[in-house]
Amino acid sequence: MLFQSDKYLLLGLILREDQENLPLVRFNGDKCMFTLISMNNAMIKDVDRKLQKDKSSERNVNIPFLGQF
Repeated sequence: MLFQSDKYLLLGLILREDQENLPLVRFNGDKCMFTLISMNNAMIKDVDRKLQKDKSSERNVNIPFLGQF
């Protein structure tokens, strides 16, 4: 069973592109702009030595919500 923290670490390894035994994954900056922005702004936190998404900014009323695109 792959936990969310394991998936995060694996995806980080894949996106770094420094290991030849892993697949090459790239995103089109024009077609996936909001995906890339979300990935770059996503925060994580360490809870009981496991990585979890930090969704505290989603509850922050000072950060504007842009809605659906």
